[in-house]
Amino acid sequence: MPPRPQWPTRRRRSRRRAPRWTPWGTKSTACSWNAARSRAASARRPSVFDQTAKQLFLDAFGKVRENFRAVFQTLFGGGECDVRLANEDEPLTSEIEIHAAPRGKRTQRIHLLSSGERTLVAVSLLFAIFLARPSPFCLLDEVDAPLDDANVGRYVRLLSEFKDQTQFIVITHNPRTMQAADAVYGVTMQEPGVSTIVGVRLGQLNPV
Repeated sequence: MPPRPQWPTRRRRSRRRAPRWTPWGTKSTACSWNAARSRAASARRPSVFDQTAKQLFLDAFGKVRENFRAVFQTLFGGGECDVRLANEDEPLTSEIEIHAAPRGKRTQRIHLLSSGERTLVAVSLLFAIFLARPSPFCLLDEVDAPLDDANVGRYVRLLSEFKDQTQFIVITHNPRTMQAADAVYGVTMQEPGVSTIVGVRLGQLNPV
């Protein structure tokens, strides 16, 4: 009987496939490159929201700047002042510098002024913002404390000019400021531990 022929054994192929290398310039690589370039361009391009916020801020800043100069001259009886952006290219993140020069003085930053002058500059800026965005009421807590009698008179006249447009709630210990108020409310303690609120309308001299 002749010997049985020996057939060659068949090797099993490995299930692991060799990685496919995509040559440069093919469709998949080009799409990935375009997407990355588009994302980078979008990151550099300011969004519509940023542009709108920047324009609104610059418009409001311009109004406050004009009002600040007018109110400052009213309180100080003259002089010069200005509010400036430290970085005009980035107004949304820039610091705001306040420069003031009361009558007879050189222009300087606010921290170099006296306490009374700084108070009047702050009040000028407060009312400048108020003129740009009116409010139905305003609370002032002992703003007149560092002011002398002459500056208290200017402060009271400024409140009188705006009291028809808004209601001011003023906390003060200055008798001159109290005299200019339409109504005065005080807290007294007639008995230990018991507080009583007393109100008087100065125009009518009647209890509130």
